Amino acid sequence: MMCNGDGLRLKEERLGFDLGIRAQRPAMELGRLTICRCNRKSSLSDPIPPDVLMLVISILPAKSVGKCRSVSKLWKLILGRPEFNEMFLTNSLNRPQFLFAFILDSEGEFPFFTSPQLESPNQDNSSSLVATPHNHSYVPAGLSQISQPVRGWVCIECIEDERNVFVICSPLTGESMILPILKRKTAEVKCFLVYDPIEKQFKVLCTFWPRFESGNITANHCVLTLGTEPTVWRKLECCKPLCPVLHCGDGICINGFLYYMAQLNDSSSEVFIVCFDIRFEKLSYINKPEDLWHVGFESRLINHKGQLGIIQSLNSVTIDRRTTCFVLWVLKDIEKHEWTKHIYEVPLLWWDIVGDKSLCIVGMTGTCEVVLLSPYQPDPFYLFFYNLEKNIVRRVEIRGFEGYKHSPSVALCFLDYVEAVNSI
Repeated sequence: MMCNGDGLRLKEERLGFDLGIRAQRPAMELGRLTICRCNRKSSLSDPIPPDVLMLVISILPAKSVGKCRSVSKLWKLILGRPEFNEMFLTNSLNRPQFLFAFILDSEGEFPFFTSPQLESPNQDNSSSLVATPHNHSYVPAGLSQISQPVRGWVCIECIEDERNVFVICSPLTGESMILPILKRKTAEVKCFLVYDPIEKQFKVLCTFWPRFESGNITANHCVLTLGTEPTVWRKLECCKPLCPVLHCGDGICINGFLYYMAQLNDSSSEVFIVCFDIRFEKLSYINKPEDLWHVGFESRLINHKGQLGIIQSLNSVTIDRRTTCFVLWVLKDIEKHEWTKHIYEVPLLWWDIVGDKSLCIVGMTGTCEVVLLSPYQPDPFYLFFYNLEKNIVRRVEIRGFEGYKHSPSVALCFLDYVEAVNSI
């Protein structure tokens, strides 16, 4: 018969450490855990080292960071440091998300949603994701367009009293700021939110041109830097007065440069690629591929493994079940304007998965998957993925939009959205 004391002694010897009652051993390792005796009494009031606190909090969602900042003045100070903002953003880059926005008929309000961005296909050809709703954003008047997200922020263009109003907004927190009114005559306007990774500054590039003008179009360009005093628009000089092609989606930022499709006149064949040097605020242009005859809803600029690319449907101006090929041009030499061309035939399964939907290209993921959607979708809501390298097509249902399936709305989707906790 063994008493409880003998049993406890045997357990201590078997585990190889001492509870401080018997033999005093300085330190022992149990697996990966090292247990040692502390020579001083600990206190619950001892502060957590700032580097440890930042490391732990940086892996939490953005909404949790806001709650942590309200714990104490010390935590608010530590979690407001620029190095913490960069640490949090670095972690967010490793978990990119889809950002969804719905343009509703009701003026002044539109909702944002996010969901994880799938980077590899599942075993089957269809799966589902649940979108997380965020704060509804409110703008002064009717919503016109939303720019590509940059480091957790978007630029929203609104129409108020026949004026264009630009609002910088965080989809997660609802934090926003209204930019100075751009003084100009009635015009078409396109804005781009960009970020200078060298100077660590957000900027907004705005292009505007006369409305209802045919033939050659004269466009003007202005830029402002956020977070500076005073925040004013500065006019830029351009070697060609190019205006953006509105139906080709937003531009794309790669390594400190913004690229977008533009044209000299109202002919879609006269297309150039505008290159905006974000740091030095210089505009230049790149010739399109020689055999790129048309750009439209079936065309999109993409980031192909760090290089500028153009992808479009090869055999039709619309993307649907009849589409048989995609063509990809990749810019190999920016000085010589040289492009390489690749053609991809879609698999036979494309016909069944796409069904009767007309699609547009959202962009391309880091694993060379082309992402497509139908902007006017009934319930259920789908994203479509075509992997160029593996020649695999799949469909993913996005759930969580049930409250908007009966509302007249336009769905927007953006790739590689990252959470951020910094203010502008």
